[in-house]
Amino acid sequence: MFANFRVCDTHGGQCTLKREKQILISKNMIKDALFEILMEKDFRDITISEITRRAKVGRMTFYRNFSRKEEIVVFFFGAAADS
Repeated sequence: MFANFRVCDTHGGQCTLKREKQILISKNMIKDALFEILMEKDFRDITISEITRRAKVGRMTFYRNFSRKEEIVVFFFGAAADS
């Protein structure tokens, strides 16, 4: 999946591929947490705090990747369509 993974690229030492992998891991942790919570309660009753606690990520990580919980569902269906 990450065959082209490099620790740092040669242009300014930025670790772009490593960062992209971490972003994908964080998004998937958040998505998985949301779907676990959905087994317990309705979507409208789920809070960002519950999602971040279950995902074991900070709120900043959540908001760096999603602006609201509905975007997690969009991310999931976009990833499913790409497979």
